[in-house]
Amino acid sequence: MENIIKYLLSLSRTTKQLIAISIDSVTIYLSTFLSIILVVPHNSLNFDSIFFIATFNCIFSILVFWWVGLYKAILRFIGNKTSSSIILGISLSSTLFAVLIINNQNVTSLKSVPVYWCFCLVLYGFSRIYAKSFIFKSLYHIPQQSVVIYGAGSSGMQLCSALSHSSEYKPVAFIDDSTSLHKTFIQGLPVTSLKNLNELIASHNVQTVLLAIAGTSFSTRKSILDRLESFPVQVRTIPAMADIVSGKAAIKEIKDIEIEDILGRDPVSPDKALLTRCIENKTVMVTGAGGSIGSELCRQIVEQNP
Repeated sequence: MENIIKYLLSLSRTTKQLIAISIDSVTIYLSTFLSIILVVPHNSLNFDSIFFIATFNCIFSILVFWWVGLYKAILRFIGNKTSSSIILGISLSSTLFAVLIINNQNVTSLKSVPVYWCFCLVLYGFSRIYAKSFIFKSLYHIPQQSVVIYGAGSSGMQLCSALSHSSEYKPVAFIDDSTSLHKTFIQGLPVTSLKNLNELIASHNVQTVLLAIAGTSFSTRKSILDRLESFPVQVRTIPAMADIVSGKAAIKEIKDIEIEDILGRDPVSPDKALLTRCIENKTVMVTGAGGSIGSELCRQIVEQNP
């Protein structure tokens, strides 16, 4: 099965679009027939008219789907925007279906339209979501590590979206200090408090907590790390938001906790003018240069052009 999926993914974009159009044509035909047959009394069915409606509805619906961009979306990376386009395309297709019904009043009633919309949504929309999930499970069958995201804000949601395409990590829940978010769901994952972390560790074999609390002070981060210290998990973090915005890092780049995170205070940047005043173009002697402090002093001094 894995080889078949890899072969399909290796096909040209045009070939993939033709396959998708073929599958969608069958879906539209099936939805049209089922919606009419289930609503219209059997003694009133006119299969010639049904075939006419299904054919024209199929042609116009495919054109509508193309117009809203459904055949430009890559199946593996379907997101919220694509889901909105699917609903828009199905709604426009249902409108066309209603117009065809009105022009063929002897065939059926408008009660078929909502039934058609539901069939299309299930057969078209859910099939793509299932196919996306199936492709990822087939290609990335390496067991994913269950992780908990600490922070249900914008950084946490972005991190969750990024990890949804990851083959290494699988988010299972959010932890947040805001009680108003507890017992809610974000991107399908529950939001809970830190006191429930042991339950998540036991039920999902969670080994890592990812901090997504960009913008908080270092004293707050230190407080969170202190509270996490008693749990048998590894704590990692995402890059600073400034690095993500500037392009120096991606939000999915998970890294270990840095020394600044456990200082308990915001780091103070060195005064460039003060450093250069005593070092630049001067002869400097460092005693104990072989130790950890002395060697770091040497590295900092060299940058000031002694």
